[in-house]
Amino acid sequence: MTNDRFRFGVVVTPQIAAGDSTAGWQRQARRAEELGYSSVLMPDGMQLPSPMPTLAFAAAATTALRVGTFVLASPLRPPALAAWDAHTMSVLTGGRLEFGIGTGHPGNIRQAVEVFGMPQTTAAQRLDLVEQTIDRLRELDGERHTPVLMAVSGPKALAVAAAKADIVTLAIGALGSREDMARLVSELRTAAGPRASSLELLLNVFVIGDEVPAWMERFLGTDATTLIENDSLTMLRGSAQEMADELQRRRDALSTSYVAVNAAFIEQFAPVVEMLAGN
Repeated sequence: MTNDRFRFGVVVTPQIAAGDSTAGWQRQARRAEELGYSSVLMPDGMQLPSPMPTLAFAAAATTALRVGTFVLASPLRPPALAAWDAHTMSVLTGGRLEFGIGTGHPGNIRQAVEVFGMPQTTAAQRLDLVEQTIDRLRELDGERHTPVLMAVSGPKALAVAAAKADIVTLAIGALGSREDMARLVSELRTAAGPRASSLELLLNVFVIGDEVPAWMERFLGTDATTLIENDSLTMLRGSAQEMADELQRRRDALSTSYVAVNAAFIEQFAPVVEMLAGN
């Protein structure tokens, strides 16, 4: 159980290069802030605009909204460069950056080799790049402390997150059970030792409601019926009150006080944010 207050993020994939205007992107960030969301989070990959400058525009258009990478792929940038960019963003936004970093998905790994000419890397090498980046950021920060967010699945990444992250999201897959999540939370807190009470756990909810958009089905590799049958943690259903009650049960059982939803559901989920944010 955790005493952490609820806060909420929006995961966005802005397609500025494909036609969205800068003004439209900034309006979206301002809307998230108006609705009470704590942060706007952006994935990484060359199919999207570069995260740091894109998030800088979102921060410039808002007053308190936090901005974050969700998550930066370690194979795409040398650690010193990623840390330099993160430190700069943290300074320029007045400490509003959440620096998410991970080992990257297969598409990121291909991009690193095929587009940037980076050497092929093993999983262990990519995790080492994550550690180097965090360590370099801490050196650059000095007395400043930029929050580090890590997406974790395997035991080695969990150990790094336990030692060095501030925010952790545990990836168990769309059909992972509550028991799977509870086990990983327990392992994370045990590994973190004295740091356990300071860790914030993020739950990424992909679907709000009973229907899964076709593009989300392709991403998750499953459909609504299967998600419901498996009591998937990636889905929230029911009325706003029922969803709020369910999130409170998850927080009590799993310590997940930071909840992120896809931007497709920003308006639909806003009543739940209004009920729970800060509680």
